[in-house]
Amino acid sequence: MVIIFPFDIFYLSSRYYLLKTLWRIMFPLQAITFADFFVADILTSMSKVFSDLERSVCRMVNQQVATIAWFEADSICGSHSVAIPVVLVLPYLFRFFQCIRQYKDTKEKTCLLNALKYSTAVPVIFLSATKYHVLPDSWTNFYRPLWLLSSMINSLYSFYWDVTRDWDLSVFSRISSSKIHIFVQPYCMEDNGYIIGLS
Repeated sequence: MVIIFPFDIFYLSSRYYLLKTLWRIMFPLQAITFADFFVADILTSMSKVFSDLERSVCRMVNQQVATIAWFEADSICGSHSVAIPVVLVLPYLFRFFQCIRQYKDTKEKTCLLNALKYSTAVPVIFLSATKYHVLPDSWTNFYRPLWLLSSMINSLYSFYWDVTRDWDLSVFSRISSSKIHIFVQPYCMEDNGYIIGLS
């Protein structure tokens, strides 16, 4: 409510800038700025928060707070709701289309590889949701193995990308692979002292 408050209080210009950024994230029709992908990255980290928020609002609107319907999976706000995977997947789709837009502008193949990382989250989310819409045998024998496989692919790819690209921790592999030489040399002839170092 504060973000969309139209009066010139509570940092109107900043709130307006955030709303414009969110609009550009939802519709990446222009070149991607730092604010665009930074906020979109934050949104992917908060997808579960948005899903929980959607569940809470749904329960309040449908008067399911502190009622037995809270525990019913097939109620309008229960685990069967299709709104859950939709809310979860939206931030990943936003980042996916941002990466496609960045590739269109820069022609860098790493943008496509980054888009692939975000696309691997989509099957994980929707296969997880199928648990509530298929027979238990179908889930156990078919969908669950697919869900586990897609989860493993998403986790490994995301971990690799974060370590080597986003965090640039590949510096550790460069240090460990470099040769270490021990040298001994005099540093003060008067004291007959020596310095030992690594190169």
